[in-house]
Amino acid sequence: MSFRLEMLHPMTSRLHLLVYRLARSFRPTLTPCVASLLLAACGGGSSGGSDGSTGTGGEVAISSGAVALPDPRPAGYTRIVFSDDFEGSELDRGRWCTRMPFGGGPPLQVADADCTTLSGLGYLDFGDESEQQRFRDFNTSGEPLHVVSEGTIKLRATRTRDDPYLAYEAGALRSKRTFVPDGSRSYFFEIRARLPNVLGSWPVGVLFPGIAGETTPQWPPEIDFFEGALNGDYENATSLILHGQVYGAQTASGKPEWFFADPGFDLRWSTYFSPSSLRERWVDLAFEWAADGLCYFVDRVRVGCENYRWLTNDGSAANPAILALYLAIGGAWAGRNGIDDANIPTQLEIDHVRVYEGDGTLATAAGLDRTPVDTGPFRYPAARQARGVRRPPAPRADEWIDTAGGGCCRRPMP
Repeated sequence: MSFRLEMLHPMTSRLHLLVYRLARSFRPTLTPCVASLLLAACGGGSSGGSDGSTGTGGEVAISSGAVALPDPRPAGYTRIVFSDDFEGSELDRGRWCTRMPFGGGPPLQVADADCTTLSGLGYLDFGDESEQQRFRDFNTSGEPLHVVSEGTIKLRATRTRDDPYLAYEAGALRSKRTFVPDGSRSYFFEIRARLPNVLGSWPVGVLFPGIAGETTPQWPPEIDFFEGALNGDYENATSLILHGQVYGAQTASGKPEWFFADPGFDLRWSTYFSPSSLRERWVDLAFEWAADGLCYFVDRVRVGCENYRWLTNDGSAANPAILALYLAIGGAWAGRNGIDDANIPTQLEIDHVRVYEGDGTLATAAGLDRTPVDTGPFRYPAARQARGVRRPPAPRADEWIDTAGGGCCRRPMP
């Protein structure tokens, strides 16, 4: 299997990757001149600003500042259909909601009829039931949890709830814009983020089925283009989970269908391991999404591609997707080895979000054999299975408990 995966890499990409990793390994002593010469030897050039901004292709400087790599966004993706550069001092509520698109959760602190339905969808205040935070606009102390300043947004997490388990409050974003690829439309998502390096933190970037009228909430499908649970074990400062969740018709086989993997990508657990820490520095996270598959990028390196269809388990078309970004704390997975309260408050900082529209093809997989690689018997890791109901429906009345400050929350998992 390892030989098959190595053969999937085009030679030019392989050389760029090797040079990039060499440069990152010796970053303190590598001069810009030497870096440029190394890249030129591999057929690369350099253009674009040091902030990593992109045009329609070419070479750009990555955020770690080591050496330039090709912009992975194909040239055909020139039309931006959704973006936020987080200028100004307030969250743009014309673009974003602050809860998940499912039922459950207390009333919004900032009312917005565009974010909820009369049937109760759009109020859910967590991403996974075992998490120990609840999403709020303002914490119990009145502090904002979405702080826009100096061209970025900080999704903050604080320990401010009077609850023995659900002790944390945090910020979340959910796009009002929805997305669905088809034969003539595909997307390229770009997010630049700074992930917290705090034990028990869990920054997430994900696509969920959105709200379509007063329909019953749907799940799956789900595309996790980064999950940064940090528990100090397998999930550490160099790792990210990237995958489409498969429980049925999302693939023809009913299990993950990876057809490309970087040498640092563990296919069994859908986990990418970077050559260096991905925490407390700017990381470029991107993915291309077409109707039949996905390719993921970390710091402009293509790390994995898989076949994937935006369908429910029974093969029905799922609602158009929303983009969600949030910071979770604790739970059975991220909190396996506790939570470092000494470093909370903490935050997930986002510099920009940009979504481009393409012609419907998975361009970044061009030339690859899309036959799935045999990764052995499939199952999600035990630690992830222990996370409980992934996207629960609206809770029964006996699932709620009152809190001292009013409102309510779900009972913690047994």
